[in-house]
Amino acid sequence: MAKVFLIMLGGPGAGKGTQCANIEKHLNSSAHISTGDLLRAEIKNKTEIGLKVEDIIRNGQLVSDEIICNMVNNFIAKNEKEVIVFDGYPRAVSQLEALLKEATAETKICVINLEIPDEILIQRIVSRGKTSGRADDNTEAAAKRLAVYHAQHDEMIKAIKAKNLPYFVVDHLGGPDEVFNEIKGVFANVGLH
Repeated sequence: MAKVFLIMLGGPGAGKGTQCANIEKHLNSSAHISTGDLLRAEIKNKTEIGLKVEDIIRNGQLVSDEIICNMVNNFIAKNEKEVIVFDGYPRAVSQLEALLKEATAETKICVINLEIPDEILIQRIVSRGKTSGRADDNTEAAAKRLAVYHAQHDEMIKAIKAKNLPYFVVDHLGGPDEVFNEIKGVFANVGLH
């Protein structure tokens, strides 16, 4: 059975998680992977990786590609669903390269980029912070996360286009249902139902 790797890109607060959940409900044979959720689960379960990651994050560092890619590769290997929806992964060209190595000749790859202005992303992140309890959901941290995102994102888009991967931009200024309708339009273009 050929797999489909559906890559959802977008800045922090763009609604990737919401749309990935919608996709998972819509496509019966799909699985949603969020590297953030995987990392939080490892930390919560106090696994060897979790303890290492917790220390890295506590020191304000980024988790290495090696750790992230290994977690993703394990997820792919264990998952039998036809469609795997990647929530915010890959974030860097090196991660894209690692993901492409996991694809077979039959694997279909589709990239959807949720575009939204930075000012709105910051508003969403700060608003989410009031209920999420995430320490990094404040204006200063949001601006830093966006700067890191933009530095990596532009290079990612260049690499995606250079590899001629199917790439679609979805304007994410509408409500979640409106945006999901646009995403379903992308499905029609790539043969997903």
